[in-house]
Amino acid sequence: MSLKLKFVEQARTAVASIALLCREFGISRQTGHKWLRRYREDGPLGLMEQSRRPRSSPLSKAEDIVAAIVELRDRRPSWGPDKIARVLAVRFRSETPSRSTVARVLKRLGKVKRRRPVARLWTVERREHVEVRAPNELWTIDFKGWWKAGNGQHCEPLTVRDA
Repeated sequence: MSLKLKFVEQARTAVASIALLCREFGISRQTGHKWLRRYREDGPLGLMEQSRRPRSSPLSKAEDIVAAIVELRDRRPSWGPDKIARVLAVRFRSETPSRSTVARVLKRLGKVKRRRPVARLWTVERREHVEVRAPNELWTIDFKGWWKAGNGQHCEPLTVRDA
């Protein structure tokens, strides 16, 4: 607090620029101007630390909406936030929470389990192991599947390589 007051006093009386004064105090110009604005508006009390809490929070929805989200998730564990939000839209109309709000509520209440993708093993059953000792001893061929090239043509690549 004393640092802020000292900064404001010097800024009001000094001939030096705000940028130079901010550099001297080790603060950003944005912070310096914020302190000066708060001092102009509220005097020394304006320099006290202020809450950073948002004025509104989508997670602080009405109890009945949160209860409805939990009840739907418990009844239908496979439903995601999008489906739950659409079902709630019928019941709550204009008070319906967004899909992202439903997702945050479910996450906050521990109703979301992160799933790991299934690790797939790409092996060929009963394939004999071939030892390759020289070039041209073993060739492999692989059809990759088609895609549309940048010029719009249909491309069907075939890979042929010397193992």
